[in-house]
Amino acid sequence: MEKTIRIFIAGAKALKQERNCIKVLANDLSSKYESRGIHIIAHSYEHFDDDQKSYNNYIEKAADIVIFILNGRIGSKTEEEFIKATDSFKRENRPEIILFVHDYSNEELTADIGRIQGLIAGRLGDKYHVDYSSLDDLRNKARERIERFVEQYVSQYRRVGSGFTGARKTKKISNLSTWVKQQKKLFYYLLGCLVLLLGFGILKLYRDNNKPIVIFAGGGSVVNYIKDLTHDSVDIRSSDYIYMNLGSGTSWDLLAEEANRYNNNEGQRRIISICLSADEIDTSFFNEKTKNCWENACIVGYFLGEDPLMVYLSEGLAEERHISNDSIISHGELAKLIRDSKKDSICIFSTSEKSGTLRQYQKCLKKIDRTLDLKNMLESGMSHLFYQDTKLDYINKLSSRNDIPVFAILGSKHYTVNSLLLLKSNDAYKKFYLKDDSGLVCKPMYVYFVASKNDQDLNIQEPIIEFLKNINAERHVNESIWKNIMNGRLYLKGRSERITYINKNN
Repeated sequence: MEKTIRIFIAGAKALKQERNCIKVLANDLSSKYESRGIHIIAHSYEHFDDDQKSYNNYIEKAADIVIFILNGRIGSKTEEEFIKATDSFKRENRPEIILFVHDYSNEELTADIGRIQGLIAGRLGDKYHVDYSSLDDLRNKARERIERFVEQYVSQYRRVGSGFTGARKTKKISNLSTWVKQQKKLFYYLLGCLVLLLGFGILKLYRDNNKPIVIFAGGGSVVNYIKDLTHDSVDIRSSDYIYMNLGSGTSWDLLAEEANRYNNNEGQRRIISICLSADEIDTSFFNEKTKNCWENACIVGYFLGEDPLMVYLSEGLAEERHISNDSIISHGELAKLIRDSKKDSICIFSTSEKSGTLRQYQKCLKKIDRTLDLKNMLESGMSHLFYQDTKLDYINKLSSRNDIPVFAILGSKHYTVNSLLLLKSNDAYKKFYLKDDSGLVCKPMYVYFVASKNDQDLNIQEPIIEFLKNINAERHVNESIWKNIMNGRLYLKGRSERITYINKNN
């Protein structure tokens, strides 16, 4: 008996070199295994005339292996393919899923990478994720994993005597009933063990399939704030949670997606999104795109507290600008510094355009100069993104003026570059609270989740209740409301309500 192993290569269309690399590898391996009766073929979307329905069907029903190649981005079509493949794997234990993600450096992190990490952890687990750094590295790692799959396949057929060419067949038992009589005691013992194993397996499968997956999505400042608030007892970044580092605007979109699922009458949620936002949801979110989401669902918000905006300046820049007034920088001084950044070679670093932090900076600066647009500065390359794990070498390299770093990092008390804070001496930088005419500028910190509407009640799922308990939300919530939350429900003021807060205007 001969066997054809079918591989589908998924990923962004731009990764043509990577797809061709795997196709060439498949041909090489097919030649290697030909003498053993194994043929290996690799297809990608090009083989199906870019017909999404056709290759989705191929993934679900024909492919033995699906290889995903991601380079920090994941489009809607690739995400659809990933979901199709993982759903098929959970149903039928096939196809084998091998996922390669380009080994990006910290400064190249994007919101998409956070989403990729969340999808992997939520549907498969980290063990399916393989980093690659180059085409050669991809080829070597893909070869190793495809060969491993083939050898396991061959070994499995040998055990059951399925007759690959060149495979050693097990001796066929001519009379099964005679053999059973001879081995009756052993047979019933094994049968009993099998029944027990199946029973435990079915019970575990039932539990696993009915246990919701909770994904935390949002900015790192809220994660750090919660960690401080709970004295390190709740760390969203730990292995106990699935966390996607996304800007507030992007994490809000997950709420709309979840609300739409309630409208489709899908019942109890298998995937629950808890958004950690460094900004308050405003009317801009309830737009044409989301207006039909809220018939059967409502967003519930819990206010955690405030995180002061904090500007981190290289020491030389602070002295040059004479900014040393009690660790305070005014919004006027910051606006002037940003206006002069190109002329004076000052490197500006900010968070992503959809982050709550950037939105708060933008609101503050607009009071002084309406022409200042941090989002446009990012898009045009006049400023740069930073992340909590960004390397200090990267900051210094981009901001070097006459071999001296000249930078301004627009962060907050709970979010900046970790490697900056770990410096043994603070002489390399100074930190300043941002102040406007009203006082210190702070960003609000919220936890948002979706609850289903049931007449005049909102139903809250158990994992959300547990999380609220863990972060000690009881301290800031009216006693009667908290009692209702512990019973999994909230009273809804109006049927058309789209968002309600459990510790504001109770």
